[in-house]
Amino acid sequence: TTGEFSFILRQGKWTALSHPILTAKAIPSMLRSMQSKERARAVDMAIFDHPDYAAAKNAKLHLVDENAKLSRQEELFMGRLAHSMPVVSHLNRGARVYLNKLRFDTWQAMRKSMSKSGTPTPVEDAQIAMFVNESTGRGGLGKSGEPAAVLLGRTLFAPRYLMSRLQLGTGHSMWGGTARSRTVIAKEYARSLVGLGLYYTMLKAYFGDDNNKGNVETDPRSADFGKVRLGNTRLDPLSGMAQMITFISRTASGQTKTTKGKVLPIRGEKLKFGTDKWTDVAARFGRSKLHPVPASIANLFDGTDLSGTKTDLLSEAGGMAAPITYVDIYKALREQDVDDGVALVL
Repeated sequence: TTGEFSFILRQGKWTALSHPILTAKAIPSMLRSMQSKERARAVDMAIFDHPDYAAAKNAKLHLVDENAKLSRQEELFMGRLAHSMPVVSHLNRGARVYLNKLRFDTWQAMRKSMSKSGTPTPVEDAQIAMFVNESTGRGGLGKSGEPAAVLLGRTLFAPRYLMSRLQLGTGHSMWGGTARSRTVIAKEYARSLVGLGLYYTMLKAYFGDDNNKGNVETDPRSADFGKVRLGNTRLDPLSGMAQMITFISRTASGQTKTTKGKVLPIRGEKLKFGTDKWTDVAARFGRSKLHPVPASIANLFDGTDLSGTKTDLLSEAGGMAAPITYVDIYKALREQDVDDGVALVL
């Protein structure tokens, strides 16, 4: 995930849906920070010298400085060597500054909204910070998980990001706090859902009434849930939420829906011999969340990747070296007509 710009919407999607202007304002800071360390430091200092920074730090808003230790770095581009590599280091620096500014500006905007009915308390500041962290891909791992974050990161693909999707989907940041903080956070959810609705509406308007284009699966038991389907290509606007929702829905219902639309049981007396059991569903979900190295090893032992495509050492090595977004763009352009392919890329 390094060497490309997927962090803008992989981690910043929910803020982009609810606060598109704040997101747009963070992008020039990102581009300036990519040019030099001095420009990145200037953006950092505008945050670290801000009068509200102490309150943000006490609230545990996740802001990363340029010399952060490994466990504090952003998961999707953390590493000891990557920050000294040409080009890659510039992109990583821009991503770090972008997420810092996005989080701080969003936290401030929510805090300002709450201050209309009085000064926010430290507890309310913390709940807002928790929501901002979780909505931008920085979930909490708990007292036992945090010390093992780096080790978990060598086994799973971004464990904090994975946890953030579960926490965001279950409204974790509204479990505590006060009525005021819960109201402000609920409004953020509402804004994001409205933005997501507009996103789907525009896609549907673009693809028109063609039944083979732009269809969206609404059944959460399907692997295509929430995705826009065009032939063999899928566009997932939910930034990691869909997979979590599908796994939970299949577990709760005891059923799965195939890509052909057939609903099958995954446990109980009606389970047919040779069909997927819940353990198969859970194993695939776990395998899909592995760090790229153990995931590639699993693919090589199995002979196929998760989609069932045959694989070998050369293809696995290439897959680990190539930035994810560019690979997806290449595949989409090969699969689709030029106009649809360009629409998907954008």
